[in-house]
Amino acid sequence: MDPHFLDTLAARWRPMALALAAALVLGPTPVLRPLAAYFAGATRALAGGRPAAAVGWLEAALRLDPHLVQLHPVIAAAALSADDPHDALDHLEMADRLLPGDPARTCLRGMALQDAGDPAAALGAWEAEPEACLQRADILLRAARSALSLDDAERYRGFLQSLAALLPADAGVQLDLGTAVAAADPAAGLPILRQARRLAQRRDPLADDLIQTILEAQVQGPPAFVLARVGQTLARHGRWQPAAWALQRAVELEPGYVEAQAYLGLALDRSGGNGQSWLQAAVVAAPNAALPRTFLGYHWQERGRLDLALEAFLLAARLEPGNPAIAAELGGLYEAQGDLVSAKAAYRTAASLAPQDASFWTLLAEFSLRNEIEVEALGLPAARNAAALASDQAAALEALGYAYYLVGDFRMAERFLVRALEIDPLRPETQLRFGLVRQAQGDLPGARAALLLATRLDPHGPVGETAARLLRAFDRGT
Repeated sequence: MDPHFLDTLAARWRPMALALAAALVLGPTPVLRPLAAYFAGATRALAGGRPAAAVGWLEAALRLDPHLVQLHPVIAAAALSADDPHDALDHLEMADRLLPGDPARTCLRGMALQDAGDPAAALGAWEAEPEACLQRADILLRAARSALSLDDAERYRGFLQSLAALLPADAGVQLDLGTAVAAADPAAGLPILRQARRLAQRRDPLADDLIQTILEAQVQGPPAFVLARVGQTLARHGRWQPAAWALQRAVELEPGYVEAQAYLGLALDRSGGNGQSWLQAAVVAAPNAALPRTFLGYHWQERGRLDLALEAFLLAARLEPGNPAIAAELGGLYEAQGDLVSAKAAYRTAASLAPQDASFWTLLAEFSLRNEIEVEALGLPAARNAAALASDQAAALEALGYAYYLVGDFRMAERFLVRALEIDPLRPETQLRFGLVRQAQGDLPGARAALLLATRLDPHGPVGETAARLLRAFDRGT
């Protein structure tokens, strides 16, 4: 809950509460007494961090006395704190009809519109009252997020610049501003990124990587090259929107830049756009390059066109047969299409191409465990390799523990799953598998606890659904 909302509520309704108390002292009436109870209930709810309950109390007060129209903006703020933006908008509409204009209501309306999924309207509201709204750090942060969701680079940078002026010592704000500026002008982004690094309490990999990327690229190539390298670095760190901006600028400066085109297509796909045209252009321009075909494979895979994805990855594998990541993607595609023989071969190829990389051994192990194919001959040895290479990675230890479970060695299964949970107790897959081991050992309370936690960690996902199904079976005694 945003503390600003609670401050707003307190400021707005303290005079009303005092007036009500005075009225009760001077002459209690059948209406004032229930109102006092409703106000007291709302006060307790807000103090206890329960804004939804406060909304209920305040709406009850409004039903009792509809003339308390000044409650509408107060209820709107409470409703927004309770993650009910539509109720907030309803009360703000009533306030606009019944009360004089108030810029603070416009700011609140922008928040409600953003939370209701209309970032363009939210920005319109805040920009209509810039003095009231766009001088507040909380709203500037929201405005920046709205601009980002609308792919509006210029407004995004502008809001972050205003926010950085208000919060000059905030390392996170400086980092966001530095990445946004670097996506348009890498040299201008450097001092901001350095400031973010100075302010940070711990080293930030993104700031370090971007600074190093810009310095090295400035020596190695022209502006388009520098922007492309910045875009690729942002993409590696999951900053897909700024990555797309940097890569777009790179291909504008150098239209035939195939690598930048391919990365731009990927960045557009990952930031909610459609990079197909850029990916296909890169494939046509560089028919013997694996990278554009790999990214085109991701494009089709994410859109459910497994046939086209498989075609793209097969061509990429022919062009770059020594790439384990391409082989692993082929394994996943074959498995999704039910071709387990080809999937096994592809996963084995990936592991053999990168024998010192635990992630590919883990993929091979999980394929075997997931499908219960050659668990003792394939899955268990692959999981052992993964755990030996990455004894500090929960995924590798979990795979080994589950492999032991499937071959019936529950003691060893428990040992490795416990180690995995010590590293990452919030992995729902590990909790699910630990619950199965506890069940096999006859520890039904322990199994139930682990499965229940798995459902809470993944309430709407496949792991949570599987755990819930097992819990229902426990309840039926089957």
